Amino acid sequence: MTTQLKILLMLSAITLTGCQACPTIPIKPERPRLESLVKTPEGGITLNRQDALDLILYVYDLEDGYE
Repeated sequence: MTTQLKILLMLSAITLTGCQACPTIPIKPERPRLESLVKTPEGGITLNRQDALDLILYVYDLEDGYE
């Protein structure tokens, strides 16, 4: 093998190894707008069914991407 070919192979190996070592940062999911959110006198909240589903899916996405 020629010296140039050896250098090319080594640089390729270094580049590929470096790319595998850098994990990609997951994109944070968009926060849902909870239009039906109402605070209760006891300190809780109430939501309609769609807002509750949106909130649950948002939490699941956060847990999957940021563990």
